[in-house]
Amino acid sequence: MLQEIVIKTNAGESLKPLVEVAIRNQLKSLQHGILRTKERLTEFEKRAGISSMEFEKKLQAEEINETIE
Repeated sequence: MLQEIVIKTNAGESLKPLVEVAIRNQLKSLQHGILRTKERLTEFEKRAGISSMEFEKKLQAEEINETIE
């Protein structure tokens, strides 16, 4: 899906550098969040003694019961 954003301004200076910096900062924030999530998942897998992939396989094979707690 292609989406387009058009920004118009009457200001004399170009907004392009500001928008580029804002996008780069947001990208860095997202990358940091992904890294932190991976680190937390690794810690959880170690505590649980099972990888996420193995857990999903066992859940799909109904070797693990799904409960809400």
